Amino acid sequence: MTAAFLLKAPIPGEVKTRLAADIGNQPACEAYRKLVLRQLQQIPPEWKVHIFYTPKNRKRKCQNWLGTMHPFTPQPEGDLGDRQQAAVEVCLPDSVALIGGDCPYLTRDILYQVEAGLETHDLSLVPAVDGGYVTLAMKWWHPGLFKGLRWSTETVAEQLTTNASSLNASLISFNPLEDVDTIQEWQRACDSFSDF
Repeated sequence: MTAAFLLKAPIPGEVKTRLAADIGNQPACEAYRKLVLRQLQQIPPEWKVHIFYTPKNRKRKCQNWLGTMHPFTPQPEGDLGDRQQAAVEVCLPDSVALIGGDCPYLTRDILYQVEAGLETHDLSLVPAVDGGYVTLAMKWWHPGLFKGLRWSTETVAEQLTTNASSLNASLISFNPLEDVDTIQEWQRACDSFSDF
């Protein structure tokens, strides 16, 4: 199993912009750093990790932050679907779990459940409370899976499930988790985890 970890370089003003509107660019960037590092620690140790970063000229900044033990590949141009599809294609023929750095509640135990879901299903999904998703795992790429998805809306996971059904791809879905975009969500995360 490979975790395709899609990240932004930690540049104040370019990450967690909704959170930054309430707490400032630098504190929001520090929050993002903490969220990503927590997520990286939760990835099962026997999984491979492949980091897909943006902007493409910030590889060194990302390596200074996260180390050099994992491969780093720049994300291509395009929308989130294009970038996620490219990540899956790089990681194949391994099974792939697409992961971002926004959800502190995506634990190692849940990731093991996601992996186990692929034993009986084509796709394994953990939705986000806001309607997106915090991870999507698959054994192979399903052309058309992201067709017509309106990214950053509250119907992304629902649309994805509909697409999977139309492709005859079986999907197992787990309980939704909250990712962190707003000051209220960040405060809840800080109340939940001592390392924040």
